[in-house]
Amino acid sequence: MNGNPKITQKSKSLVAFILVLSVLVLSPGSIASASGSGGSGGLVTLAVTVSGLANNSGIAITAEKEIDGILTFYFSTTNASGVAIFKIPFGGTVHVTGEPISGYSTPSADVVLRQLKGNLSLNCELQYVISVETIPVTGVSVAPESKSLFIDQTVQLETTIEPLNASNQAVNWSSDHPAIATVDLNGLVTAVAGGTAQITATTADGALTDSCAISVLVIESVSTLTDMDAAPGSILALPQTVMTNLSSGGTYPAFVTWTLPANAENASISLVESIQYLNLETDATGTYALIGDVEYTTDTAALNINVSTAPVLPIQTADLSSDTLSLYIGLDRDTALLTLTVRPEGADTSALIWRSSNESAVQIFSVTADNKTATIKGVAPGVATISVLLPTTPETTLDTCLVSVAPDPLLTDAAFIVATLADDPAPVDQFAKREDVYIRCYDLPDGDYHIRVTDKGKSTPLGTGEVVVDGTDSNNDGVMEFLYNLFIETGFTLTSNYSVSYFIEMSTDASFPAGDDEVTGLPKTFVDNFKITSPVPTLPKEYVYILVQEEIGGREGLPSDKIIGHHVILCREIDLGTAAEYEDYILQYGPEGHPVFSDEVKLTGHVGEDGWVDWDIPKETLKIGGYILLMELPGGYISNLNLPNPETDDGSLLKEIHITRNTPVYRNIIVSNQGTP
Repeated sequence: MNGNPKITQKSKSLVAFILVLSVLVLSPGSIASASGSGGSGGLVTLAVTVSGLANNSGIAITAEKEIDGILTFYFSTTNASGVAIFKIPFGGTVHVTGEPISGYSTPSADVVLRQLKGNLSLNCELQYVISVETIPVTGVSVAPESKSLFIDQTVQLETTIEPLNASNQAVNWSSDHPAIATVDLNGLVTAVAGGTAQITATTADGALTDSCAISVLVIESVSTLTDMDAAPGSILALPQTVMTNLSSGGTYPAFVTWTLPANAENASISLVESIQYLNLETDATGTYALIGDVEYTTDTAALNINVSTAPVLPIQTADLSSDTLSLYIGLDRDTALLTLTVRPEGADTSALIWRSSNESAVQIFSVTADNKTATIKGVAPGVATISVLLPTTPETTLDTCLVSVAPDPLLTDAAFIVATLADDPAPVDQFAKREDVYIRCYDLPDGDYHIRVTDKGKSTPLGTGEVVVDGTDSNNDGVMEFLYNLFIETGFTLTSNYSVSYFIEMSTDASFPAGDDEVTGLPKTFVDNFKITSPVPTLPKEYVYILVQEEIGGREGLPSDKIIGHHVILCREIDLGTAAEYEDYILQYGPEGHPVFSDEVKLTGHVGEDGWVDWDIPKETLKIGGYILLMELPGGYISNLNLPNPETDDGSLLKEIHITRNTPVYRNIIVSNQGTP
């Protein structure tokens, strides 16, 4: 793009999009299968039925066929009826193979692709036959890996036996400190006393084990609450939590249940709506001492309510300090402050309600006594809207903030392994061939290491080997580095699924245990992953799927009339991580207000009535590389496009799109109406 063109006054701001990534790898022949189109255009519909298993659904099926001298692969998964559907060009023979399953022979079949009397459909059956009478247990995992409980709380632990169809699924449960936490025969853990305990599941077949670390917390004291002031005739929102101090150190915001004081009998006050609001009638004046029962402790909370006849000013306008926020899980960047500015000054804020639309991702950790400032905390990757409301009927939303929670990109391991090329230490996610894969070990303790290469979800390794790690500080930077060629050391084989991730695991223990070493804090097994596939040069626009949803009251639905028809742009030549000057991609508004884009724009479209973006005919096909997704928003709207992607751990923005071979890209844009400016 040449120059730095200005935006005319008619231009509306472009806001970058959130990327909710769902990767689905399809070949040109199988994309019709995914979209459910008919068998026209030289394609035949092949229905593969799986039988012989206790559950015939969710089985991965591979079909391979030679087209113009090139072996082409198609992939599908059986539905609830045990049927996988393929769309494959007519002619020749296709070889169909079922997913390998422990204890069963792997079925396969050859199907001749021909059209009979106009019939565009063919059928094939793959029958699994038991190859061994007893399938041994090879591993067990317990979920969750750790859990914090208060006394008398319980948690149900679950086990996953490997392989999933092992003959003996039984496990025995035990606790190393039953005085702290007990476990019954079914894995139900009950907290008994403060401290820590390891709950272990041991398989009846093979005596394999995995554990869950239980921490039992004890509340030592309840923090003192600040007095609250109110006026007669108002509804006062009482604190829903009170900060408590734990005997092990730290604090915990415990829920509190309020009861009326003794002097309430002769006053016009009452508790309403799950005893979280205090209704003050016009003749209610004086000081009232409320008592609160605090969860997980016999201690109580005390709260003084001072009711005076001072005039109460209603809130006319309210604005949060931020429209969007980014929180990160992993270090100390998981909390943030949101402050509400109200007009007129001195307006009554006693009844304000702070709420998160997705408490599994973002929670209201604490709120100041005047309800004007809240500490919000990210607890898991995801997106949530923080709303400040008045308890009217229906509730009145004063302002909102869109919050994204992602893994902290600054969090790194003290020691780790990474797949690279032989002469370049930069991490590589995709290799042209297996001989190119080198594993660099950084700060691993010296010793004999077992290696295995696996296909995620498969129990049989693709290759194994051993190396002796003897790290040296080759760059004189204090980092011990060791390098080896993965194929030479393991001779690992390739899978038929070119979209699969190969996992490399290294451990001094041949069982490749999970978790961290209790002494060093380093992983017991070091892991990295990569892909082996050759890229294709272009991607058709039909592979880019963008859905726009409008969030109203914390719920996501179809876009309103104000959003439908607005432009969506896909731009090229993006410097990832710094793609903020998106205004440079629009030159001016042309005839009838339509934007005129620069050469850097590769794809344009508009939001349809169903929320999906309808793409215009592109000037050229999309090439592999980085792109940025932009949307033209009407006044008063914000989007999630400038927030980090909760599904990645590198801090990348949701508006960044990466194009790779025949891999469709799915993005979900969430817009929120912040009011008319």
